[in-house]
Amino acid sequence: MNRPLKKFFRPEVAWPMGIIAALAIFISINLAFVTVALEHRPELVSEHYYSEGYNLKGIAEREAASEATGWQVAVRCLPAQQADMPLAELTAAEASGEPCDSLAGEVGFYRPSNKTLDLGPIPIQYVGTGRYLVYLPRSLERGSWQALVHLQRGRQEFSKRISMFVDL
Repeated sequence: MNRPLKKFFRPEVAWPMGIIAALAIFISINLAFVTVALEHRPELVSEHYYSEGYNLKGIAEREAASEATGWQVAVRCLPAQQADMPLAELTAAEASGEPCDSLAGEVGFYRPSNKTLDLGPIPIQYVGTGRYLVYLPRSLERGSWQALVHLQRGRQEFSKRISMFVDL
């Protein structure tokens, strides 16, 4: 009875198989971590995170005021062939879908993976029918960006972080 068991369990084969199994488990766990990391969006980190997050009630009120406007805002980078200089286009629409005109505000572009590429708040320029242009000091590099949009019209204010991918 002991003989068949020895036939299947040979020490000269068992330890290399154990090493291969351990490596396979190690690689599987690392792939799982990478998959989870890629599925979750990067968040911008503020240098003054404690003081900015301390006033949670104020933050919630600003978010509620932004949602109350009903504005639908999108930001995209324009290809270099469409302009002589680097531009980003912001489109805004009312809750009804009508173009949202007479807005004032600014947009900041932040690269979650490289703080040195961030572009501070840049004013928007109205070009007509819910379209606004942002004149960039330099082109945005290819990759994932966060556009931090602050808009206002009269007493209405809108603030939102919009994720975008530059593929130029």
